[in-house]
Amino acid sequence: MVKRYHKELESKDVYVDWDDVLQVIQVAQQLKHQIGKFYGKQFILEPFQVFLLVNIFGFKFKDTGFRLYNECVLNIARKNGKTFLVSFIALWFTAFEGIHGSQVMLLSPTKELTEDNLFEMMKQHCKSLDPKLKYFKPKKEVVDFVPTNSWCKLSSVNSKSVGESHNLSFFCLDEYVLYRDWE
Repeated sequence: MVKRYHKELESKDVYVDWDDVLQVIQVAQQLKHQIGKFYGKQFILEPFQVFLLVNIFGFKFKDTGFRLYNECVLNIARKNGKTFLVSFIALWFTAFEGIHGSQVMLLSPTKELTEDNLFEMMKQHCKSLDPKLKYFKPKKEVVDFVPTNSWCKLSSVNSKSVGESHNLSFFCLDEYVLYRDWE
């Protein structure tokens, strides 16, 4: 990834939109830790997380302004903020991407992972950014963002809603390694 990063920096067809990257980082750092020894403190992105966000959001084609990457696979070791990062990126595409009617889906292998990890993290992110929940409306397995009529649905593989057809702005398959037997 680092080699490709340097190669892209040298490309004549690609640029890094530092304004977009800075905006993403500023929103991420408005969030607060939800568990552990840093509970309640402002989230400070680690250098590897900034690097990931630069790669995901920053690289764009010069001729169109479209993002260079529209697919991403993140392999992050346990206890390194993966749930935070995934839930933040989902929230970004739900509320801050500027798309009216944005549809976002996070898929976990089990209902427990969905409810206990991702949905709780999303709810806390919403409260960090919108303490009175005037704009974010977290309800069971869905976070609505009222100003743009957008939503983020959190679901598990065994949920009936997985088969529904959507025009997704962002999709995440969480804990991919646990899907070995899933067809």
